[in-house]
Amino acid sequence: MKTHNREILIYYHPESRSDRQTVAIAQGISSHVRTYAYGKTPSTETSWRSIIHSLNCDPKDLLDKSHPYYQHHIRGREFDEESWLKILRFNPDNPGTHSD
Repeated sequence: MKTHNREILIYYHPESRSDRQTVAIAQGISSHVRTYAYGKTPSTETSWRSIIHSLNCDPKDLLDKSHPYYQHHIRGREFDEESWLKILRFNPDNPGTHSD
C-alpha cells in the first residue's frame, strides 16, 4: 500500500457512528484522505502489516479487548507476528471498534 506522507488513512467500521464522524472530520481538514470500510475492502496480512507499521503499534493494540471473541479466544495468549496478522485479518468483528 503506497501512501503519501501527508495522506490520512482510515480503516473504519461503516456501521459505527463515531467511525463515520471520524471520516467526516478527516475529510473536512484534508483533501488527502483514503478510507477503507471494514467488510467492504479486502483485508490481507500485507495491508495489516502496513497499517501496524504506519501506526507504530503492536497488532494487539488494535483489538477490542472487551469483545467476547477476544475474551474467549485471545486473552492471555501470546502469538508471533504472522499469527497476530491472521487474527486481525479474520477477526469476526472489526478490530478496535464498538457498536454505537
